Amino acid sequence: MGTSKRPLGPIFLVVGALLLGACTTTRAIDRNPEGVLYPIFDGTGPGTIVYVHGYMASVASSSSVLEHLKQFGPRVYAFELPGHGQAPGVQYDIHEFSDYGRALASGLGDIQDLSSGPLYLVAHSLGAVAVLGALSQGVGADGILLVAPLFQIRNAGLTTLGVNILAPFTGILPGGTPVSWFRAYQRWRRQGLPISDRLPRTIIVASENDTVVSNRTMRNAAATFGQIEYREIPNLGHWEIDSYDSTSPLWHEIDRAIQELMTQGRKTE
Repeated sequence: MGTSKRPLGPIFLVVGALLLGACTTTRAIDRNPEGVLYPIFDGTGPGTIVYVHGYMASVASSSSVLEHLKQFGPRVYAFELPGHGQAPGVQYDIHEFSDYGRALASGLGDIQDLSSGPLYLVAHSLGAVAVLGALSQGVGADGILLVAPLFQIRNAGLTTLGVNILAPFTGILPGGTPVSWFRAYQRWRRQGLPISDRLPRTIIVASENDTVVSNRTMRNAAATFGQIEYREIPNLGHWEIDSYDSTSPLWHEIDRAIQELMTQGRKTE
């Protein structure tokens, strides 16, 4: 998620929004949205790293993490989710959450010589939805790093209550999240996380004080699937990845995780 907006805030400021009495808006949502894949770094070593940003972020707002990924050696790409940045689609909206995975799978298909070395997928927040969706469509990866992945929104019951109260009055929630995006999220969650035993080694790095996504759901996924490892960083929130800090324990853990995945990937070549 980007730094300029904070979607899905506490109870969505329900009372204030009701007093404003905003009018409901209807927007046509692209049923086949496309993302945009950007080459970031040519690479000096084998393999490819693809970074997928979070909700309300973009390739431009992810410059810190993209610059940092160059140090690992492989070529680096960044994928811009539909409805974000310069990618087509209704801003911050989606018809179905599965469209994120379909768009990413399509974008990865445009990378030449993708099979010439290991593929590592790195994603933040909503980007994890795209990664899981792409894998379920047959994309192969050698290692995955998910930072604060959106497996489930934190305090989902309270959030749903807030959305249900506001939906008759407005199509856009405080913070800029479309109601239709949240409904698509709900449909996706009811289907269960698209995780299978064929998932490659996956490391989840979570922030202890995350107020956006549910760490418990991440822990449960790691307990269910042996190839998922869960690591939690104390005293950090959801958005620290938006700006690089060499002293941050989050970035130390990201570095360690990528190095581990790359070492394993080289062994399996």
